This record gives sequence, C-alpha cells and structure tokens, in this order.
Amino acid sequence: LGDVYKRQVHRALNELSDDEFRIIESRYQHKKSPGQAASRMGISRDELIRLEQSALKKLRTALATWHQSP
Repeated sequence: LGDVYKRQVHRALNELSDDEFRIIESRYQHKKSPGQAASRMGISRDELIRLEQSALKKLRTALATWHQSP
C-alpha cells in the first residue's frame, strides 16, 4: 500500500502548476515560512498564500478521489 500511496501522491503533485509545486516544495520539503518562500519566488506573501491554498485544495481533491475509488 505504501508504494501505491506514493505513486498517487506523485500523480497529484504532477497536477499542480509549476508555481504551485515550487510553493509546496519550498514550504513543506524545505520548511520555509510563507515570507521566505514568497521572497525566494519574487511574489507577495498574499499571492503565495493564495497559490498555496489552491495547491493544497488540488492535492486534497486528487487524494480524496483516489481514496474513495473502489
């Protein structure tokens, strides 16, 4: 089940835009604060938060759909 879950997470991550992926990577893999991640990307903190929320919604939807399938 672990490999199946990892593949599904990878598929879900591939659905993100480049900016959304970079934000998720920066925030959750590299443990950057919203301000640090925004500065690194050259965008405002508010824009980063908006993109992060969009990315997390896409990930939740993709994983929930997979989890609910038979």
